[in-house]
Formats: sequence, C-alpha cells, structure tokens
Amino acid sequence: MATQIIAFPVAARQNTNDATPAFGKWFIVPFWPETLNLRGLIERVAFSQSVYSRDIIEGVLQKLTTVMVELLRSGQPVKWDGLGTFTPNINSRGINDVESVSVDQIQGVKINFIPENSKGEQLTSKAFKDLCIHLRSHFAASGVCGF
Repeated sequence: MATQIIAFPVAARQNTNDATPAFGKWFIVPFWPETLNLRGLIERVAFSQSVYSRDIIEGVLQKLTTVMVELLRSGQPVKWDGLGTFTPNINSRGINDVESVSVDQIQGVKINFIPENSKGEQLTSKAFKDLCIHLRSHFAASGVCGF
C-alpha cells in the first residue's frame, strides 16, 4: 500500500493555548527554512536556466518590488498573473457614529494575498495540497523521507 508524504518539510506542534478547544492537540505545520530574500530569489531565477543575467533579473525584481509597494501604499490592488492578487487592507476599531470616523481608529495596515486559481495554477488550499503531496513510491528511489 502506498503512503502519502508531503514534499516539503513539516513538523508537529502542540497547541499550548488553554483558552481554545484545540488545547493539547497536535497539528502538522510547515517547517520553514530561512526565508528566501530578494537576492536569493534573484539567484534562484538566474540559476534556473534563464536566458537573462543575474543583473537583469535583479533590476527587474527590484523595480517590481518598488512599484508594487508604491501601488499598494496608494490603495491599488495588484494582480500578478500566475501567482495571485495583493490587496491593501486596514485593521480598525469599530465605532457607533459615522460622524466620528477618523484616522485614529486605524490599528494597522496590512497586505492580503489571494492566490491565483483561474488559469490552472492551482494555488488555492485544496489544489495546492494535492500538488504538495505525493505517493511515497514516487520518492522511494530518491531517498526522500517525509511524514
């Protein structure tokens, strides 16, 4: 019988919040290596048999980052085809009177990300899960181990 494994590292973490119904239960969570920064992303793209040099990739990605931040700061959602949509959002306190609405209510500003799923990229939860999980027999020869 084939066993399913997940293709990226995972860990088991116990819920230690005694105020939740899940207290004491164990959950599978991703084990994240160090976050890949822009320089690492540039190197990865350049290494992946790109016809563009590292300098060109770096210039494009740095400009893309700058422009995306400018657009998001101005309230403009940005859709990156094949990846998803980035939208600015505000966390604010609710009040009872519309005349009292003010910037003082703002508790924070964040960027939301909605993964692309319209062109077969399959980045939503269920579809992406299926892309990340493989049959153990597929990895048996390569020595990859997993959950």
